[in-house]
Amino acid sequence: MQGINGGYLELHDPLINGGEGIPMPAIDDETLITLNCEMLGIQAAKLKSSQYVKAYMLGMEELYPEYFGLGNGDFRPASWKHFEAWCERQGCPVPAREKVIGDSMNPERMLWLSFREQAMADRCGNYYEAVLKHDENHLIFYPTHGSTMCRDNRSRLGQQPGTLACQCDGMEMGHIMVENDEERRNVLLISHFTSFGAPVIVPRLGNKRVDLSAIGGGRSFSAPMLRRLVYECLGMGVSKIFPIHWTSRLHDGEWFIKNTEAETECRKVFDEITFAAPFLTGMARLQPQAGILAGNAEWIKGWKPEWTGFMQDAFAGQYHMTLISDEIIGKHLAARMPVIFVLDNAVMKRRTFSELYNYAEAGGHLVIWGNFAINDENQASFRDEERKDFLHHKNIVFVPENRGRKRVLREFFLSGPEFGVFGERFVYQEFPFKAICAAAEEIKDCILRPFDMEAEVDLTNINIYPLTDRKSLAAVCINNGEDDVEFTIRPDRRLMEDFQVYDICAGKIGDTRQHLNGGGTKILWFCPKNAEAGYEGKLMEAEDCFEKWRAAGADVSPYRYLYSHMQTGCNLKKRAVLAEVMLHTLAVSTEYNFERGKLHITCKVFDSSGEAVKNAGLSFRLSPGDFEWQDLKEDVNGYTCTLDEKKLPVIYDVKQKEYVRLKGTFRMIIRAEKEEKQGGSIINVYI
Repeated sequence: MQGINGGYLELHDPLINGGEGIPMPAIDDETLITLNCEMLGIQAAKLKSSQYVKAYMLGMEELYPEYFGLGNGDFRPASWKHFEAWCERQGCPVPAREKVIGDSMNPERMLWLSFREQAMADRCGNYYEAVLKHDENHLIFYPTHGSTMCRDNRSRLGQQPGTLACQCDGMEMGHIMVENDEERRNVLLISHFTSFGAPVIVPRLGNKRVDLSAIGGGRSFSAPMLRRLVYECLGMGVSKIFPIHWTSRLHDGEWFIKNTEAETECRKVFDEITFAAPFLTGMARLQPQAGILAGNAEWIKGWKPEWTGFMQDAFAGQYHMTLISDEIIGKHLAARMPVIFVLDNAVMKRRTFSELYNYAEAGGHLVIWGNFAINDENQASFRDEERKDFLHHKNIVFVPENRGRKRVLREFFLSGPEFGVFGERFVYQEFPFKAICAAAEEIKDCILRPFDMEAEVDLTNINIYPLTDRKSLAAVCINNGEDDVEFTIRPDRRLMEDFQVYDICAGKIGDTRQHLNGGGTKILWFCPKNAEAGYEGKLMEAEDCFEKWRAAGADVSPYRYLYSHMQTGCNLKKRAVLAEVMLHTLAVSTEYNFERGKLHITCKVFDSSGEAVKNAGLSFRLSPGDFEWQDLKEDVNGYTCTLDEKKLPVIYDVKQKEYVRLKGTFRMIIRAEKEEKQGGSIINVYI
């Protein structure tokens, strides 16, 4: 990379390479991108049929020179050409170079920072296509590292999941927590990453305990933290979890867990999860009914510690919420997430402003506190006539602006041997959590706490993470405190009334009264009472529907695990639940053709009877692409949509130095819904 004056940017760290200069590799260098794509293609061609390959994780994390205090970058001529091409796509003029640097967040700098995130995503798209061209059978993940939920780290890293996740199949997380993770970085980051609906894996789960006698000032997991962090990932619906490292000693810490107490605990934890796995088949994170908007126009300037504090309060109160950003907001979100908290988003992108209103018009509810849409990304004020529809909409509530007490947030990051970690302190006044939640709880059928809990002691240290297969519930329970706690727990009646409780790690029937040791964990499964009644009939009906889908040409690959485990699972109740899930699932068949620059798509939807379904809701998005969900309209042929060239995927061509329409393979992610039935498909499209 090069600074604005043309000088090359190098990192000089006495702990790495004896202080020799390490050049910052360019994000969009033609030679690097071309060679890496060739290498990825060769590997994918060799591995596409290997039974040992589960997925691909593309290399290269996100990072700009500012993260190391190396000045502004990248201003290589090729990078500026990339910026010009991006500005042209946005329909905006290219600003002067001197306008995009500095501390003031003027419109030109915000434009530049948004471009840098897209430049990272463009690299991801190139690598994604290189693999997909040779292997369309495996999912492809893109790696992230570090935390964007602090200071201006997002702009320093160029990392925004909403930009990256739609350029591949899903996100890989390699974040590292420090000590006991008081800021809750693990669950905060995973919460946000999983909000996009794309798969998330955590194959580099790290933790650093400060120990100044160790190389790099720290060592890896303690036994309690290994247990807690793995169970947090599991409770967030992550199915691929790998603690790091088995053996590794680096300049920033002694990361090995081999021959430590963490190794012993790791074996216990994964033995428990393996034992519980049959009950977790088909489970995913319960869709949170409330999202906390961290708007891109505010976040790119700097993360608000108040957002972190609000989520910390949610975890402490057993509330089920998630962090969201602009990309997923729109009319389609209203049916899935009935509440969005818009908390102190003074600066807001105009598109987000419009989509929030579309969300409310579609039945979603906005709970607004603090500053709301004062200025847009160009520092232009929103006019009163633009805001009046929000002020009087029946689905929009403004909570009185009373701040709570002062709080302190300490964010810890890796450092060298001198201090072990780098800490930063933020003093802020909290958002009024109870008042904001009370406004949401007035909304009919909004479930903020999936489980009702009672105890004679404070439950602040008890975290509950809900999972579901759509017919039963699981609660991943974690005690972050040192004291044993007893409590009662039962699902909200709107989710489940008659149930039986199983402690699936211990393999025994339980009840609503639970005991959790200090630092302890357990997974409770809430199964409908008498679920196994009429099992054989349900099983045969579910088997028949699966075979009818296959005969009709529907994509049954998303349901093969359900099909297999409902027939052979080790627990009769779980098998019966999975058969019931199958009977409440929709299958989709898809045909397409590409001619005269247009993509014509036709889908059919089938229910458990094998009959074509009418009046379903069908939508799709493309990858690589963005999170713009397109509707399919019902007609005599099924559900159809035609995309012209402007709606088809584009990719940044590093040789031509311009965005071009993709020629090759991309994926179409389809979702179908009708009443309580859901389904979907992922297909490969060739143009």
